[in-house]
Amino acid sequence: QAPPAQAPPGTAPPQYYYPPPQAQPPPSGYPPAGYPPAGYPPAGYPPNPYGAPRDAPTTAAPAAAAMAAGPTGSKPVSPDDLREYKKLQDIIRKLKTEGVEEKLAREQSTLRTVKTSRDQTQKELEQSKRKKIELERELTKLEGKKRLMAKMTASKKDRTEHDLDALTLKIPELEEKYTKLCSKYNTQSLIVEDLETRVTELKRAVKSTEVLFDRVFKGPNSAGTEETKRLEYSMLELRPRIAEMKTKEHTYKEATTLVGGAHQCFLQAQQAMHQAYKNSGMDVMGNFFTPGPAFQGPFDAAADIKKRQNVKKSSALVKQAGDNLEKAKMILPEMPEVNTDVIKKMPGMLMDLLLDNMISDLRARRKITQSMQLLAKSEKECQACKQWTEQKLSSECQVPIAALELELNTAKAQLESQRNAIMDAGLKTLG
Repeated sequence: QAPPAQAPPGTAPPQYYYPPPQAQPPPSGYPPAGYPPAGYPPAGYPPNPYGAPRDAPTTAAPAAAAMAAGPTGSKPVSPDDLREYKKLQDIIRKLKTEGVEEKLAREQSTLRTVKTSRDQTQKELEQSKRKKIELERELTKLEGKKRLMAKMTASKKDRTEHDLDALTLKIPELEEKYTKLCSKYNTQSLIVEDLETRVTELKRAVKSTEVLFDRVFKGPNSAGTEETKRLEYSMLELRPRIAEMKTKEHTYKEATTLVGGAHQCFLQAQQAMHQAYKNSGMDVMGNFFTPGPAFQGPFDAAADIKKRQNVKKSSALVKQAGDNLEKAKMILPEMPEVNTDVIKKMPGMLMDLLLDNMISDLRARRKITQSMQLLAKSEKECQACKQWTEQKLSSECQVPIAALELELNTAKAQLESQRNAIMDAGLKTLG
């Protein structure tokens, strides 16, 4: 095949003209019956530009039945959702106006008081009945004594008869009181049950409203405005931050509890060591009353035993404090140091047991004094560490959590107000 002829240089290329496209008739049976559906496309929808002349007027299909429109920027809310919202709000408003939750708390408190009085009266009544039976048996035995024994037990018989008469009068009063309290308890129980039912109805209405809001204001057909979406996003962002801060708060609380326990151990160890110091003084004085250097009098021995017990108790408490501080340090590595070497310098009582004399007692007393000084220093360091952990807990956990929760609650209240405004605006259009 020969190549197409080229136009001579300097001449315009040839122009080719084609006939305009002819409109083709639609195939048989197209479009199907009932298509497009009524109300499609919606009002304002851009028309299909294909197959229509450029200058032809644009006509839109009749719009569907208009739904209740919300504030600017929100999509309309269906009438069914608006009617459901109105029904739920009427229930919530009615029950909250009646104050069913506050009434329930008061009536439950009254019910507990009546129950306590009823149970106490029942217990007293049962005790009185048992006591009456015992007195009747005792009186029967006293009446069966011989003449001589009856004279000797006359005063006891009189007392028994007096107590029996008193119980005979008291028991009917208790029975009447118990009956009234049972009746009052039953009546109060019915009141509480009725209020519990109404509170349950209130909670169910609130929950149904939340479900309705989730359906109306979430998803691709959300009726929310830009402001409601911003508040929703803010709440979604705040919740994980609060959860993270509460986890941190739990860790700081655990460390604070451990340090507080260590501080209490140091205080108790100081008290025990102070008692050991007193016992050591009595032990030294006891040496003046012993018959010889190889003997130990009862006064000296008692003070010596108490001294060893208190030193042992103090050592155990300091060890417990050291364990607590070590665990707290693992949780909070930046926590200030507390010197727990005092446990290594606790006075040993072995030589004092083997060589119990004036010299060993004075040596033990001097070691106890040194331990008291070390304990006082460690206690102050532990107290400072406790204050540091409490301040950290407050500044890094509790205060930020309170601020975040306040922000969350504020956003929640604003979101609820915005949503209610949208729904109320829709209700006005329903008439």
